Amino acid sequence: MMSHRVRRLARRLAGERGQALVETAIALPVVALLLLSIVDGGRIFHAWIVTTNAAREGARVAATRAPQPEVLNFVQSAMVNVTPYQVTTTNLGGTPGTPVTVEVRHDVAMLTPLIGSIVGNAVTVRSTAVMRLE
Repeated sequence: MMSHRVRRLARRLAGERGQALVETAIALPVVALLLLSIVDGGRIFHAWIVTTNAAREGARVAATRAPQPEVLNFVQSAMVNVTPYQVTTTNLGGTPGTPVTVEVRHDVAMLTPLIGSIVGNAVTVRSTAVMRLE
């Protein structure tokens, strides 16, 4: 036969299990949102690094007075795992000593619906590099 203390302890433990379940149900969506927000931030940071590198590589090639298809090939080779993107070049056929500009843009789609509703479904990452024509 169970003593009164053991029964009281068993009831208390059963209530604590229910409380832990409720606390988990409340905390889990917050933790999941935080985790997905960190993933979105990492994806934006990665896209920024890649587009910055691609714009710089394109501007380096453009500064040597290379034709636009060659500049686009260098930008494409630098855009690792980042698609789609847009490239804009300015003053490719300019005179030596004038600046040439290469701009690379990429839209990063948000994974987190709540963050997407705040900042929009996509964040545009834009990088510009300017170099002097040789």
